[in-house]
Amino acid sequence: MSSADHIPIFPMSGKPILITGGAGFIGSNLIRQLIDDYRIICLDRLSYAGNPRNLSDLTDTIYLAPGYPPPKRDGGMGIKPLKEIPDDRLVFILGAVNDFDLLHQILKKVSGIIHLAAETHVDRSLLDPGPFLRSDLLGTYILLEAIRREGRIPLLHVSTDEIYGSRKEGRCSEDDPLNPTNPYAVAKAAADRLVLTYHKSFGLPVMVVRPSNNYGPYQHIEKFIPFMIVAAHKGLPLYLYGDGSNIRSWIHVEDCCRAIRLIFENWRDGEIYNISGEEITNLRVAQLICRILGIDPDRIEFIGDRPAHDYRYALNDEKLRNDLGFNRRIRFSDGLTQTIHWYREHVDWWQELWDEEFEAYLSEWYGRLGARPFKKP
Repeated sequence: MSSADHIPIFPMSGKPILITGGAGFIGSNLIRQLIDDYRIICLDRLSYAGNPRNLSDLTDTIYLAPGYPPPKRDGGMGIKPLKEIPDDRLVFILGAVNDFDLLHQILKKVSGIIHLAAETHVDRSLLDPGPFLRSDLLGTYILLEAIRREGRIPLLHVSTDEIYGSRKEGRCSEDDPLNPTNPYAVAKAAADRLVLTYHKSFGLPVMVVRPSNNYGPYQHIEKFIPFMIVAAHKGLPLYLYGDGSNIRSWIHVEDCCRAIRLIFENWRDGEIYNISGEEITNLRVAQLICRILGIDPDRIEFIGDRPAHDYRYALNDEKLRNDLGFNRRIRFSDGLTQTIHWYREHVDWWQELWDEEFEAYLSEWYGRLGARPFKKP
């Protein structure tokens, strides 16, 4: 690697960094890990999965970009129109990553970007692929174009293990072919390749990380582990697709964010890194949740399988371990116990997410697979 390939990222070195999707699950946890050492601009359009309460202990203001309506939920924060970007430790801007004019204003201020903004739920992509293509692919394209016109701003793109597709045996390495099988994974795979294309075609300084399934605090209740926890709390069945034998690789969000930070701060231009976790079947995860909560595993109910349900995701993270010395710290059993405790202690956080819109989504999606109707709490 030549010296030109290494772009040092200096904490608190004048300019802030931009984190797109910073009010989401991984984004808000990443901000917590970085906030003591970096000034941060968080850009989030606050779709249903972006939650101001994820950041309400770190800032008390949401800056509303021109042309955007106030958020449905404000997390108890004040709302101010965005005129000039302030020099605060954390600046929370409500706006979209596909807003070129807004990006132009923000990019003048920043020294680096961690790009997390995306629609991420496979089930919703099977109901309506459009938002995933607009956010995950088109949004990434517009961000890349804004960077290209603004100058050499390092971009770390957060992708997903789902772009590799299912793997019955072995583990996927960074140079393996991509084989996405659902609209979400296709949009992410296209964005992943587009980022690398802008590096090769236009010389943009980029890196790509491909994490396995994350879990932990602040994850939206539509996702597998928090949905199981909340369903158990509410006395609902714990629904599993098919026979529950599908395998996922799980990493606690704290470990994933440590890996992202390590990669960001040890920049290697054009490189790709997998971030792997512990492999476990969906059925075993549900059984562990029942055991930790002390409830009867007979609460688990098997329903129809999801279309294009990949059997197994598995990543080879040898490159990350060898290049940067990264190792996970949180075992899945310990992290799951901590996560369950967090959701039990933050009922008010997830209760407001279980609204009529969310209930309608649950009824439509799970109804297609033979589940019983959901009741509002």
